[in-house]
Amino acid sequence: MSRARDSFHDVAEEVIALEEEINEMHEKIRSLEIRKEELQQKCIHQFQGNAYYEKCLLCHKIEVLYY
Repeated sequence: MSRARDSFHDVAEEVIALEEEINEMHEKIRSLEIRKEELQQKCIHQFQGNAYYEKCLLCHKIEVLYY
């Protein structure tokens, strides 16, 4: 029974470690998205697209034209 308990404990620790790593990655992604938005705000856009959306050729910002 002790082995099973240790095994469950190991699994629980690994799950917790994975959740922490996932949360750190989410924070990194949020940070990168904020930085991307800051750069896109400074861009002198050159949009190209169609009747539904345009995408900047320089910074890849997308503007939806049709909802």
